[in-house]
Amino acid sequence: MDDFENPYLPPSSDEPSPAAIPSEIDDGVDPRTIGKARYVPWVAITMIAHGVLMLIAAIGFIGMIVFFVPQISEQVEKQQQMQRQENPNAPQIPKDGMTAILYVTYGAMSAFLFVIGILGIYAGIRNYGYRNRILGIITMVLNMGSILFCWCLPFSIGLLIFGMIVYLSPEADRAFRWRAEVA
Repeated sequence: MDDFENPYLPPSSDEPSPAAIPSEIDDGVDPRTIGKARYVPWVAITMIAHGVLMLIAAIGFIGMIVFFVPQISEQVEKQQQMQRQENPNAPQIPKDGMTAILYVTYGAMSAFLFVIGILGIYAGIRNYGYRNRILGIITMVLNMGSILFCWCLPFSIGLLIFGMIVYLSPEADRAFRWRAEVA
């Protein structure tokens, strides 16, 4: 079978397309419309959505602090009282030790998610206008901190992979540099 008869073979030309080499692109063409640079707004919108999800999670942890930690503390106190009645000589956990651990844990998780959420929204807004590419890359890497919270990890991994493919492409680099020169 001849190569021209098989539609599944790639073209035999080894010359890259003009869109693949940023130096060969016409200067009159808007670089935001070429190659992977077209996907920068998509990544930016996804970063904003991820930031909003992180803020919702932060609010959820604040809700845990306000509503569930006092209930858990109350339950722990009841359980300790029952244990003291059964065995008064057994070592006891300090009364407020568990409550303090819960407050610190949920507070730290909430603060981390809040910072990542605000950073994601800010970076997404800036990147939508082709500004602050490095901030977008840093934000996508920091979003991997959601590994601690599991529920947002698949979204973070997808955003990191697709975002890095787009942001590290020469076309996106040229588009961000062009936007900085124009502004």
